[in-house]
Amino acid sequence: MNTLLRPLPFGRLRWPASRRGTAGSSHPRLLLLCESPEPPSAEAEHLAGHWMMTGLPGHDETGRIADSDTATLARLAQLSQQYDSVLLLGPTGANHFHMAAPKGLRQREWPTLIEDQLCTDGETLELAALQQGRNHLDVLVASRERLLAWQGWLGARGIRTTHWASVFMAQPLPTSAGEVSVVADTHHLMIKTLAAPPVPHAPPAERWLAWPREWQEHLPAAIREKPWHWPWQDIADNTPGTGSGELLPRYAQYLPASLPLVPGIKPAARSMRRAPLSLSRTTRRLAAAIVGLALLHLGAVGWQGYLNQRALADSAQARLEGLAPGDTGTPSLQRVQDRLAALQSLQQRNQWLAATLERVDQQVRPLALTLTLMRVTGTQLTMQWRVDEDATRDGSELTELFASLGKPAWQPETQRLSLHMTMEAETTP
Repeated sequence: MNTLLRPLPFGRLRWPASRRGTAGSSHPRLLLLCESPEPPSAEAEHLAGHWMMTGLPGHDETGRIADSDTATLARLAQLSQQYDSVLLLGPTGANHFHMAAPKGLRQREWPTLIEDQLCTDGETLELAALQQGRNHLDVLVASRERLLAWQGWLGARGIRTTHWASVFMAQPLPTSAGEVSVVADTHHLMIKTLAAPPVPHAPPAERWLAWPREWQEHLPAAIREKPWHWPWQDIADNTPGTGSGELLPRYAQYLPASLPLVPGIKPAARSMRRAPLSLSRTTRRLAAAIVGLALLHLGAVGWQGYLNQRALADSAQARLEGLAPGDTGTPSLQRVQDRLAALQSLQQRNQWLAATLERVDQQVRPLALTLTLMRVTGTQLTMQWRVDEDATRDGSELTELFASLGKPAWQPETQRLSLHMTMEAETTP
């Protein structure tokens, strides 16, 4: 099948932020809310939807999308080129399924699970995994033709789209399985309920239902007779005429940070986040760096927070650059041997570093210390820890414990312990 499958970077068996009742992304992005299932025709003068720019300093920008407003279209074109832009489909714009999935089911086979339920050829659908666990699958499904139509309509006005989503993804869950979460937009009641998990040990299954507001009395009894929970009380059903523009700020607040990409958009490379790591994780990452060096990969594998990847390779890289031939001829045997010696020296240093970090880890693990700095410069290794509040050892005791590893130093004013070590290039673990 040719169905495009775009799994989202949610952890297995973890619920997205909006499902846990917390706010969504705070990074800048442009939301483009479609009021109709299809883009307006070329002759139509009416509105196509609403827009909102969030995450920028100051107040969020918001407004309507219309061909007659050329200034707004120019502003949207500018914002969409600078930030992620999300095509936000209305309640009827996408389907959602949380179902049991046979063990070993491949991604290209996902459409076989829903084709019978939608009576649609799976090759015409766009699927995005909201959640994938053992023997179960939670997917968002939309017509690829519809997504491409909106993408083309906006693109013709200079507005780039990078992601797509359903407004249901921003709606909070009911507080319990015995309640119903309800949000009322201009034409529909957006209803969320919780059902039994599709397989044992899976999260509860969400059920999404877009129901015409004028048919409320015809709702199934299982929904009509349960207590209704209005997550946004100030714009609940008792406020007649609530429109998409009033709901868009709520969608922006609760929409998850990770969203599926529109057709034709490739994932952007993500930079590593700087976050504290325990020493044991650092050691494991260093092991990955050694494997890379064995394959003659000179780029150091970065650790999140404490190891500057450039410092790890600076010395060897400078040496290799100095050994590069000045002409375009074939390098001499001596130059090749020098390069090999430089690579071996770099690999040897990282082996020493791995063994040293393992010894330090064994010493630190039972102590109430938090690593705040690790720096490798040439043959010098410097590490620093912050003493936790529940520590039972004072500075002098900690200094004595680390004396066998290198040169420790205690900083009483900041409650930090530092350790300085000098490696020997010839030393092997």
